[in-house]
Amino acid sequence: MALKDILVRLDHTETGFARLDLSAELARRHGARLTGLYVRDQSMAHEASIQAGELGLASAAAISEVNQRIDQALLDEMLKTQERFERSLREKDIQGEWRCHNGPARDAMSSMARYKDLCIVGSNPLDDERFPLVRESAEQVIFLSGRPVLIVPPDTYSSKIGTRIVIGWDASRAATRSVNDALPLIVKAEQTEVVAVNPKTREGDRNEELPGTEIAEHLARHGAKVSVTCLHEKGDAGDILLRHARECGADLLVTGCYGHSRIAEFLLGGTTLSLLNQTGMPVLMSY
Repeated sequence: MALKDILVRLDHTETGFARLDLSAELARRHGARLTGLYVRDQSMAHEASIQAGELGLASAAAISEVNQRIDQALLDEMLKTQERFERSLREKDIQGEWRCHNGPARDAMSSMARYKDLCIVGSNPLDDERFPLVRESAEQVIFLSGRPVLIVPPDTYSSKIGTRIVIGWDASRAATRSVNDALPLIVKAEQTEVVAVNPKTREGDRNEELPGTEIAEHLARHGAKVSVTCLHEKGDAGDILLRHARECGADLLVTGCYGHSRIAEFLLGGTTLSLLNQTGMPVLMSY
């Protein structure tokens, strides 16, 4: 499968623009079409004015005036983001489409992602009293879209991604799905490292001494430059993977959704949430 259709969640912040730059460069490298989704969700200022009206703290005319100013600010920021998106398309010489949706963001992203090869989102909410709240749950997009999701932390400012990839491998269904979905990135990478953290021998494994060998051989048949590493350390598997990825200079981590069940992930957290909440390392996940 080739990457030919990419969806990116946009907002008006500097980290949102950095996410756009990363997405545009990825689309250029793969010859993909880029769709930018901007969500006009309700802002904290809107909510405050509504509450003031309900409590009788402001007149209807005053609330209307405030909301008009907020709406104009939202429109200005949306237009600024759209102009930045369209400029990126021209500069990168790629095809694309601008889409604007009235929130919530997670619903729009999950439904639109089903028609794309890859969905790119941020990991932290936008908290700005004047502008929209990004009520976006990366976990929900992963679980509901049926597509691979690339989560870009807020402090990721490099547009370079996928040159050196670390794969968190545990031979699970989720890890297998993520590796397959990431194959277009893996075959173009300068180096890919399959990393097994405290691996357990599974029935049918051909190489018990070095788990991950068979998936590495499979990737090599696709033309990937791949190596295998086993880490035996105490601690959270996500933290171990992230530390190793940073130490070896990786710019992308590919993993499945860890944990015992979808419900456990939502209620109890676990390795998946620790990966989603970290900073500094883009993570590609599938479910």
